Amino acid sequence: MSDQLRANALSARLKRFVVDLDRKRLFVAYSGGIDSTVLLHALWRLQQHFELELVALHADHQLQETSGEWHLHCQAFCLNLGIPFRARRFTIRDIRSKGVEAAARSTRYDWFLAQTGGATLVTGHNQDDQAETVLFRLVRGSGVDGLAAIAPVSELGGSLIVRPLLGESRADITAYAKYYHLVFVKDDTNCDVSIDRNYIRHRILPLFRTRWPAAEKTIARTADHLQNQRILRTKNARADLQACHSDSPACILGDFGRLRLDHLIGLGAVGMAGVLRYWVRKHGMEVPNTRRLMELIHQISSGGRSRRSAMRWRDGEIRSYRLHLYLIPVQPQPCFRGSLAWSAGKPIDISEAGIRLRSVRKQGRGLRISVPGEAGLTLDWRAKAEMIQPVGSAHRRSVKKLFQQAGIPPWERIRMPKLYLGEKLVCIPGLVVDREFAAQGLDMGIEILIDPLIAPSSDPNHEIAVVQRCGVW
Repeated sequence: MSDQLRANALSARLKRFVVDLDRKRLFVAYSGGIDSTVLLHALWRLQQHFELELVALHADHQLQETSGEWHLHCQAFCLNLGIPFRARRFTIRDIRSKGVEAAARSTRYDWFLAQTGGATLVTGHNQDDQAETVLFRLVRGSGVDGLAAIAPVSELGGSLIVRPLLGESRADITAYAKYYHLVFVKDDTNCDVSIDRNYIRHRILPLFRTRWPAAEKTIARTADHLQNQRILRTKNARADLQACHSDSPACILGDFGRLRLDHLIGLGAVGMAGVLRYWVRKHGMEVPNTRRLMELIHQISSGGRSRRSAMRWRDGEIRSYRLHLYLIPVQPQPCFRGSLAWSAGKPIDISEAGIRLRSVRKQGRGLRISVPGEAGLTLDWRAKAEMIQPVGSAHRRSVKKLFQQAGIPPWERIRMPKLYLGEKLVCIPGLVVDREFAAQGLDMGIEILIDPLIAPSSDPNHEIAVVQRCGVW
């Protein structure tokens, strides 16, 4: 087939995609490589007929010496087509914990989604990318969700992500670029076979093609079948998650939701694994590996009602407390055990405990205004056996008992400071104020509020692409 016929066929398929998508404002992830160049050019040719509003987004990770030249090339290409161009240079962080590729991917997608503002992001992933992803995840031992690989359509951060070239071979994309004489950027690192994905591209797939010429196409078809299975599994997990959901009060410092352990255990190990994976993905986190997840499920299943279960990984923690399972952000480790002076007049951030303290004036609430005085208060996190007399109580109560009665889990107790006036415990923000120092009736008081430095949302406005998220790269 000639380059012209291949280019026309690709254009026709993209036209059908635009009709089916029925969205006018499209943000195109544009690296300057052949895939994104062909995608942007093909959409530009359809722009007038479908009244499309195109915006090109270029992320410069500054990982190659020539990245500045790529930036200028992309800018000039968009200027020539009359397409608005937005670019940003990044310094990649978290390389040690995530790896270069994952850290760069996370950085650019955060920026992409900030730019789209809930609109549609279009990326240039193709059929060969799909086959490479399936093989890469196969040798890593991925399950059904991982082997389903890159989804044609997904949602992330409230934005729709679409991949209209996912069914196009690299040969067809190259034919389009040749026919229209497109100039594109060539990344030399794509030839580095020390990188796993490149090894598959340059060593494994060519060997497959000598035996099975349509290897990429058939491997990609396997991913399609698995995506259908993933969708069914996700529907079941969503229903099971809803059945396990608890409306019990959220943690003072926030959580991503709570599940009833008795309902969860009733699903069995396979059902529990499905719910936990879905729950974690729903909040935009990477799922812990299978070994860690099964260890947690074993703890939950064999521990009985009283035993506490816990799992901590890079993105978050899952902990049990009082017949509930909590999904929470990564907790400060170890928690701050020192003391600090605070005037209570200005907000204070305590990064070691992951909290912010602030005060507001309220009638009949909090500490009497005169309490902090010029000397101010002392914040203390050291574990002590303390007593305090709450407002409305005739007796002094142990702090430990008050924490238990309030249902505050242990991982939050160690983050919540005790406030002292001299040697006297006067307040624990979010829990109790000592009767002797409390503002009551018409007294003007200072209410001490405690907030997490990073507040999790237990009720996201949208579901992150739980069935598709492993397709983002």
